[in-house]
Formats: sequence, structure tokens, C-alpha cells
Amino acid sequence: MAKSLRSKWKRKMKAIKRVRYSDKELIRLKTMIDKSQQKDTNNDKDKDISLRSKWKRKMKAIKRVRYSDKELIRLKTMIDKSQQKDTNNDKDKDIVMKSIGSEKEVKEALLVDTMETTGSESVVTPKPKLLDEFGHYPQWMNQRQVKKQQNKRKVKRLKSKRK
Repeated sequence: MAKSLRSKWKRKMKAIKRVRYSDKELIRLKTMIDKSQQKDTNNDKDKDISLRSKWKRKMKAIKRVRYSDKELIRLKTMIDKSQQKDTNNDKDKDIVMKSIGSEKEVKEALLVDTMETTGSESVVTPKPKLLDEFGHYPQWMNQRQVKKQQNKRKVKRLKSKRK
């Protein structure tokens, strides 16, 4: 069965967030590793009054111990991967810089690669009109927006004639 568009969108957004917040996540993970290695032991268990809270603390401590080893291994592998990625990026940059050469050569190459247009230069239209040289509205505008824009232009013309 095919996945829905919404689930595809969610997966896409999660991937974008992973990339966006990876640096913050690495910093957080490094601090967690440091804290887990220090393991301060506080004997504040006597302050708990109820049996329920004592039990909850005990179970959380057991869970912490159980999952700490797995988490440490996972975090260390993530840090190693990120460091390898950084070194690979540095190597790629060096290779690209060697292949390109000097900045003048790059600028000349860009000038040569530009597309030549036949006839007149591209027409720049002012933003309020949104009309091209032939009097057509852009393709991305729907009919409702076109009508709205036409009415605005009509009102402006009428006001200018009244004055």
C-alpha cells in the first residue's frame, strides 16, 4: 500500500530538522557523555517521603544504568561519523580548489557559460504592474489574483483622472 502524501511530508520535514539541528544535537550529546562519565552521586533519597516516589526513583536509576551503555556507544559512533564527514568535506574542498584554479579563470568561465539571448535584452517590468511586455500577467497568478490586480489598476487610473 502506498504511503500518504502527509507521511512523506513528515519524513521530509524530519530529515530537514535533523540536518538543521545536527550541530546543537552533537553539542548536547557531548555534554551528556561528559555528565555520564562524571556520575555525581547524591544521597538525597532520604528526603523522599512517599514510597511511590522512592520506587520511581529506584526504577529510573535502573533504567538509566541499563540504557546508558547503549546510548554512549550510539553517541560515540555519531560523533565519529560527524568527524569523518568533516574531514571528507575538507578533502573535497581542496580538490575543487585545485581543479578550478585562480579566481580570474573562474570568472572568465562563468562569463563564457552565460546564455546569449537573441533580439532585445530581457524586459524588466515594475512590480506593481506585474505585466510583461505583451500585457499578460505571469503564469503563476491565478484568475482571482489577476482580476484583483486589474481592479486595483482600474481604481488608480480613475483616481488619477479625477484629480
